[in-house]
Amino acid sequence: MKIYLNKELQDGVYIGIDAAAKTGWAVIFVSRGNASLIDFGSISLERNIPELTKFEVFESILNDQLSKYLRYPEVTVVIEDCFLGKWNPKTFKLLARLEGYLIHYFKTVKRYINIVLIPPLTARKIVGAKKIEGKYKKKRLVNFVNALLKKQHFTEKHHDICDAIILALSAAIKGGKK
Repeated sequence: MKIYLNKELQDGVYIGIDAAAKTGWAVIFVSRGNASLIDFGSISLERNIPELTKFEVFESILNDQLSKYLRYPEVTVVIEDCFLGKWNPKTFKLLARLEGYLIHYFKTVKRYINIVLIPPLTARKIVGAKKIEGKYKKKRLVNFVNALLKKQHFTEKHHDICDAIILALSAAIKGGKK
């Protein structure tokens, strides 16, 4: 799906990952300044299994879904930098471990891959969605992404995927790799 974003973009493959209990991911391909959403999905972690087992299951699913995109020469993985915010420490602990696990996974699979950690507010600001916040943030974010695609493809239940799209786009924008 073509992405209509009026910003200068760097060519390459960008994989956005919104790491959480339901991890959203999106793959964006940029060629000659034109961006396309080529794949996306989410991975849900089971609640009632040991944490290390969750990571093994997560890695298996992640590998099945994303390994084909890691073969491209210019790949940038953009992971949402975890923050405590309003969440409880137990949730923060899971997010921090998952973030570290993702970094290790990608560096193991593709040694010279570019990995960027971006806080969610920074990613939204880079893409032009910095005013998306508050009670209806998820719905507004989904509407913003649908506007970029010029079609109503996502609903509020896909907010994790939409976060991943924003993360990937933020790295594709000139200066977004800082």
